[in-house]
Amino acid sequence: MDAKHEVKETPMSRLHVHIAVADIDKNIGFHSSLFGSEPNVIKPDYARWGLQNPS
Repeated sequence: MDAKHEVKETPMSRLHVHIAVADIDKNIGFHSSLFGSEPNVIKPDYARWGLQNPS
């Protein structure tokens, strides 16, 4: 590929996913296990994980 058509890849710095669930506590447990960390923020109807290097 010549320099005129070169594509630069930039790593993603953030991803937001919203999932509506019936049982927030059960899903916090599931996602904590999946991500290998507890949420940074927990509210009665919301949980947020601030993952530095999601894989």
